[in-house]
Amino acid sequence: MLFRSKVNLDNVATVYLGYPIWWDQAPHVVNTFIESNDLSGKKIITFCTSGETSIDGSVRQLKSAYPALDFVKGRRLNGASVNEIEKWISSLKK
Repeated sequence: MLFRSKVNLDNVATVYLGYPIWWDQAPHVVNTFIESNDLSGKKIITFCTSGETSIDGSVRQLKSAYPALDFVKGRRLNGASVNEIEKWISSLKK
């Protein structure tokens, strides 16, 4: 799917927001997506890929930049199997 900055999220309660970590930050396109869409009242579950950096710093920065939004620290998925990802997603629904 091509990136579109504005998407219809009217009937969405949870947004899974994935990105590569760049210098302990989410890339700028993530900010473009957040600023182009009304994410208020939605649970935003983050996940990332990164060579070495954890997701912690990027989630802290997103929470600081957008304090009114409900960011949930997800996890780094480097090398995760489909089974591991499915288990993780299932655990979030509890």
